Amino acid sequence: FGHPTKARGLIMPTTLTTECWVLHLSAGYTLAISIYQVAELVNNTPRLAIPQAPAHCCYLIPWRNMLIPLIDYQTNRTRSTNSTSLTNQTTDNIMIVKFLDAENNTLYLAFAVTSIKKYTVSDDEFSAANNQKGIPFLSSVISAFYCKDREENTNSKREEPTYIIDMQHLYSA
Repeated sequence: FGHPTKARGLIMPTTLTTECWVLHLSAGYTLAISIYQVAELVNNTPRLAIPQAPAHCCYLIPWRNMLIPLIDYQTNRTRSTNSTSLTNQTTDNIMIVKFLDAENNTLYLAFAVTSIKKYTVSDDEFSAANNQKGIPFLSSVISAFYCKDREENTNSKREEPTYIIDMQHLYSA
C-alpha cells in the first residue's frame, strides 16, 4: 500500500482501489460488500417467521428453492412467535449475498436494504470507525471506511462509517 511508482521521471504514490456495493440497511447502518458477493437483488419477497429467533434475524425468505436468513436490524417483532407459515408481510429491496464457509461451501444471507450504491473505495479511506457502541453486528466488523462522496448523510452532522463485516461470523452468530 502506498508504494511510490515512477512515471515519466516523477514519483507518484500508488493508491489501491476496490469496487464494492454499499448497502444502506433499514436501520440506518451501511455495509460494504465485494461486487463478487452479490447474488441477486430481489423485491417483495414473503417472509417465514422463525420462532424464538433473535430480533435481527427472525425471518427466512424463499429464494431459488432455498430458505435464506433475512438480516433486518429494524424488524418489527410484533409477529406471533408460534407462527411458522409464510406471511403476507413482504420486504422490499433485499440483497442476497453469497460467501464461503470454512469448508468452501457457498452460503447466503439476505439483507433488508433501503438503497444500494456502487462505490469505489480507495485505501486512503479506511480508518478505525469511531463510536462503535450499540452496533448490533459489532463482533462481526472487520474494518470500516468513510465514503468521501456519500450524499445520504446530508441530514447528519457527522458522517457514519461503512462497515466491512465477516459474513461467516455473522451467519454463525
